[in-house]
Amino acid sequence: VQLGTEEFRAWLENEGVTLWATATSGRDVSGLPRPARLALLVGNEGAGVGVELEKLAEVTVGVPIARDVDSLNVAVAAGIILHEVVRNG
Repeated sequence: VQLGTEEFRAWLENEGVTLWATATSGRDVSGLPRPARLALLVGNEGAGVGVELEKLAEVTVGVPIARDVDSLNVAVAAGIILHEVVRNG
């Protein structure tokens, strides 16, 4: 399914879905209360999710990493975040 940004925003609103976007500078997901309906938006490792889509997110979340590590693989980061969401459920 392909949606424009405004169509996606309307879908989130109509369906009562809270959007979280991932970002290297995002809040630590540990301990954040999980919304009843959640969509997690992940971008690629270089460009992220993009400014327009990030603006739709209620919060940007990330995974704290060691100082000498540049970034995590996007699939690994998404897995860690989803684990924390379920764990804190």
